[in-house]
This record gives sequence, structure tokens and C-alpha cells, in this order.
Amino acid sequence: MNSLPKLVVSETRDSAPWGEEKCELVRGGLDGALAAVECFDRVVVWGSLTLSRALLEARAVAAVRLRTVPVFLGAGLSFAPPARAPRAARLGGQHRYPTGHVTTEYLLEE
Repeated sequence: MNSLPKLVVSETRDSAPWGEEKCELVRGGLDGALAAVECFDRVVVWGSLTLSRALLEARAVAAVRLRTVPVFLGAGLSFAPPARAPRAARLGGQHRYPTGHVTTEYLLEE
């Protein structure tokens, strides 16, 4: 993961360090994020439900990989954006880890 390019979508940060490396700051909200990620085959969104939901709502995502962590919080934001119409998905794959984590891939249908 450390060797991969990193983008940080933010209107407030002045820098985005990642250990020894720097990340590229992306401005312009969703439009800036869409323009920045269009050249990548795969994008990992880490720690931003707002960005994840916006990319899903813009239909800029063909597949979603969700990591389930075995902790029950009881409250929080929904991962999916409030949709006008449901968007069907089919199971692409699943991987179980000895720690109890599960990664599930869903292929989104148009």
C-alpha cells in the first residue's frame, strides 16, 4: 500500500503527508475527485463515507469491495447514498481472514 499513489480530497488541508511520502491534494469536491481518479483502474477510498457515497451516487463505481470488521457499534452513517431507485449488484467474490474480517466484492449493475 505504501508504494501506491495516494490522493487526498480536501478543501481545508494544506498538505497530506503519508509517512515518508507526500500525497497529492485534490481540490474541487466531487468534480475534482472524479477527474483525479478517472485514470485509475482501481481506487480505494479510506475513511470517507461522504466521498464513497458521492462516487456511488454519481455512478462512477463499477464494483465495491467492503471489508466487514467484527465490531458492532449500533449507530453510524449508512455506506450507501439515499437512492432514488435501487441499484442491483451481484456477488463478485469473498475472502475470509483468520482475524474474523471479511472482504466482499459486489459488481454493480447499471
